[in-house]
Amino acid sequence: MVRREQQRRRNERRAAKDSLLRLTDQTRGTYLPPDRQECFAKGYYETLDDSNTLRIETRIWRSEKRLVDFVLILRALDWDEWTTIARVDCCWGFCHLHPPEDESRHEPIARLDSVDDVERAFRLAHQRLTEVGYRIRDRREDA
Repeated sequence: MVRREQQRRRNERRAAKDSLLRLTDQTRGTYLPPDRQECFAKGYYETLDDSNTLRIETRIWRSEKRLVDFVLILRALDWDEWTTIARVDCCWGFCHLHPPEDESRHEPIARLDSVDDVERAFRLAHQRLTEVGYRIRDRREDA
């Protein structure tokens, strides 16, 4: 026998999942990047604090001198190992953030319908991930 509270929570979870799927369908574009093997790849990182314990690692792929794909990863130094805190990528036709709280969730940033949208999405994604990084840095300094 299912209790009312359990049933209510199950219904809430189902509704949240359904709304996320509808939102994802609305934000998904038609853009498909070229095969990464055929592109020029470049990777670099930038630090977000003075002690070099928080950084954004960037990996970009270019084809014909145009940005066609990217991944941004926010990492923190935890003892002697870099751990991933959040990640932004542009799979499935939209640029999205995998937030620190739940790596399986997607926060849409920009819809991708053409290669021109990738450059704009990269700027938005970098700004968004930098904000997340600065919030984490500020919490660390306050502690």
